[in-house]
Amino acid sequence: MLSEHELLARFHDYGQIHGGELYLAGTAAHDFVAACQENEIAVVGIEGFTGDKRLPLLDCIADYSATSADTWQDFCRLCNKYSHEFLAAQPLDQNMVFNLVTMSKDEWCV
Repeated sequence: MLSEHELLARFHDYGQIHGGELYLAGTAAHDFVAACQENEIAVVGIEGFTGDKRLPLLDCIADYSATSADTWQDFCRLCNKYSHEFLAAQPLDQNMVFNLVTMSKDEWCV
């Protein structure tokens, strides 16, 4: 299992770093969510941006941190399912990138 830090490092070359944050294009963002699921990490938030200056897209924001589940595995599965669905609904725009917010089991248990 990879940690959140290791997973971010793994995807570093597939995205862009801006302000210390990783931004991924559509396909890489989908792959990141799949890798999170494989490593029991939940994607609890997504923000979409466009342009070189990373202008926020206000209609491209998702927050799954309040998802209700009895177990970590269910919470993780639901958040990642919703994240995949959200990303799939976004237009295929080469100038669009996503910042994904993750949560580990340890953070969820607090």
